[in-house]
Amino acid sequence: MGLGGYDHRAFLADWYSGEYPTSDAAGLVFQHNPATGDRRIAGTAASLIGIEAAAEAWEGVTDATPEHEVESLWTWREERIHALRMAHAILYGWGGIPVLWSGDELAQPNDPNWDTEPGHEADSRWAGRPRLDEARMANRHDRSTVEGRVFTDLAHMAQVRAGLPQLDAVVRTQVQDVDDPGVLVTYRDHPRGSFVGVYNVTPQWRSVAADQLAQARGHGGHRRPDRHGPLRVNLTGGGRGRASARAALRRLVAGAPHRLTANRRELVETWEPGYRACIMGM
Repeated sequence: MGLGGYDHRAFLADWYSGEYPTSDAAGLVFQHNPATGDRRIAGTAASLIGIEAAAEAWEGVTDATPEHEVESLWTWREERIHALRMAHAILYGWGGIPVLWSGDELAQPNDPNWDTEPGHEADSRWAGRPRLDEARMANRHDRSTVEGRVFTDLAHMAQVRAGLPQLDAVVRTQVQDVDDPGVLVTYRDHPRGSFVGVYNVTPQWRSVAADQLAQARGHGGHRRPDRHGPLRVNLTGGGRGRASARAALRRLVAGAPHRLTANRRELVETWEPGYRACIMGM
């Protein structure tokens, strides 16, 4: 971002508190230090990532709402749901033991009445600790609801993660340099195989040069993709071509299967754009 440490922290505090002009986050400031300007931010994952604001706007849609506005509000809500899935995918693919606050698995928003309970009024962190919503819990398997999509996405990630010994905390995650700042590539050189996470953290289409991913996968003496022809890999786990037999891409996200096509110069994502993730292991 071109920011120093202090300015970066200030930007993050502005963004997640909703003070930044284009932010849709609904976090609350706590432990503000006037001397240094440092601020901590409290809130549930859904409120911090903008689902709360987008869902409230979507609930205001009526038959009289113009079609272009309906489409815009729908896209906004969808992008926020995808962004939360992306955040969870990064968390699940980082290594060690992921931690979820109760309610985040159901996309619960901040508790609007957090300060009405005696003893809580001086600590805004209680906004991000809502009591478990039983109605949302009952909908957790219904993908027509936001809570159902978030819960089932997390359940899918947990199943995929359970088969990835590379995420053992014995090794650390390294961030791989790529040409596109909208793509996060992580690498773990584990004794039981390499791990590469590829995350599109934008709502737009992105592509990554195949040789950059090959470089990450080539660390530690592991084999690189076949450079003598195209590599096509189905993100549901099956592959085509010699190199894909051991490359076994596995998905961290739910949805319809898509494909990645790689050649000597580039890897093109042929899935719908926005907040997507995949992982590669050998």
